[in-house]
Amino acid sequence: MNSFFSKSALLAIGLFLAIPANAAIVNEYWIDEANGIGGYDLINSTTSNIYGFAVGSSSATAADNFSDTVAWNSYVITHSEWDLGLYLEIADVDTQTLGTFESLFAATSDRAVLYAYDAFSLNPTYLAVDTMATGFQFNTFGLVSQYVTFDRNYAIIDQGQATHPSAVP
Repeated sequence: MNSFFSKSALLAIGLFLAIPANAAIVNEYWIDEANGIGGYDLINSTTSNIYGFAVGSSSATAADNFSDTVAWNSYVITHSEWDLGLYLEIADVDTQTLGTFESLFAATSDRAVLYAYDAFSLNPTYLAVDTMATGFQFNTFGLVSQYVTFDRNYAIIDQGQATHPSAVP
């Protein structure tokens, strides 16, 4: 009986550990390091549709979205603009509802690279569960790290550190 219980407990623990965590994954990589051009891939392994994401930066100067998957706006938003809340230049995203800049990004970041849906659209685009979007590009002098993903109501779906694959996928 003890042996059966031990084996069952180990099996249950093993199955629990084998189940992938529900998380968004932001891969961040150089497209052209010499010219400071980077890119992101966003993988939605959560249980919610993602309507936007932002990555903290200390040196990003521009952002573009060439994704075939989602038609999101892109913008570099400063720390002070983020904390003002409603930022109409970027799809009416209420950044204040997401949280203060300091609560989401590292102290070394003074801006964020933001990609988001068009809130004025009746049918805003989103990244569905278990899908991936590529083609998010940015200009910077260094790769950044902390990210946040959010839903249509500005609820945070996930926060984390961007991964840095060695090669473009």
